[in-house]
Amino acid sequence: MFRIQTVASFCLILFFCSFSFRSVSQNWQDYRQKSIQAYKQYKSKDYCSAAKTYSSLVRININNTVISYFKKFQIKEDGYIRVLSWARCGNQDSAITALHYLVNKLLYDESSKLIKDSSLKYLQNNFQWKKLVEQSVLNHKNRIAKMDLGLVSSLDSIANDDQKYRIMIQKMQQNSQMNTPEFKEILLKMERTDSANVKKVIAILNKYGWPNSDIIGDRSQTLFLVLQHAPLMVQVKYLPVLKSSVDKGEADAQYLAYLIDRTNLMKNKKQIYGTQLGFDQATGLPFIEPIEDPDRVDILREEVDLPPISEYVKNFNIIWDPSAHKKQIMKSKF
Repeated sequence: MFRIQTVASFCLILFFCSFSFRSVSQNWQDYRQKSIQAYKQYKSKDYCSAAKTYSSLVRININNTVISYFKKFQIKEDGYIRVLSWARCGNQDSAITALHYLVNKLLYDESSKLIKDSSLKYLQNNFQWKKLVEQSVLNHKNRIAKMDLGLVSSLDSIANDDQKYRIMIQKMQQNSQMNTPEFKEILLKMERTDSANVKKVIAILNKYGWPNSDIIGDRSQTLFLVLQHAPLMVQVKYLPVLKSSVDKGEADAQYLAYLIDRTNLMKNKKQIYGTQLGFDQATGLPFIEPIEDPDRVDILREEVDLPPISEYVKNFNIIWDPSAHKKQIMKSKF
């Protein structure tokens, strides 16, 4: 086996976002378990049961935990599906009550989504509907007013550049074109772009620290992805900046886990959270890079908002077996 490039370096933004999130907080764990239960009820079209379960989430106190961007996003999504559930259950009053909570408490601001959703059409004859939609529009204006639009534009451009060649690489990998001159040329272009992006991100971090979501929305992920592709000395220098941001709830703990694992491997140490994969030179198949404590890895992953490692590696057609992993580490003499 060899480690010339980890799978995480080629991961696309959309794939990264597809992971489910957990928290070390017991309250958050309780919240997520009920959220998962409610969503299963909703998907099975048991809308009245889903509505009741989603409504029970409101009573779980998670204000004493650090609520990061993705947790806020999850809570808003749950609030929206709660409205849909009551609407599809046929209870207009409860749907309006849920919508009132979504718009005024959770500051939901996607007014166009509310208007276009066919499940909510019959709520439009309610006397509160117009006022709630107007509040949603105002929420959007207030959110935009807080943002640094110049920084947002810069990060959007960086994200586009970061993903552009990776999308090409992914397609060429799928078409078995990895040994072609075209593939090597795209790799070179990606490396040059990564180098330029690293310089831009360093300038941002030096100026702002790690910008919070009020300023840049969900673009914290862009900063993280570029750091993932940066030289080791850059990663080590800015890892404390990321950790401070995670501690304040301005970045998600999973970012820190990925970067710690990446830097550990580049220092020829074992990874902690099992986020990094490599390719077997002989077979071309992905494998899990050596983990420090395979038996406790899921406990550690849960503490940084990551799903069980068996779920994660399933995306790469890998079956997680801690015993086999320990034997492989011994065999490779890592």
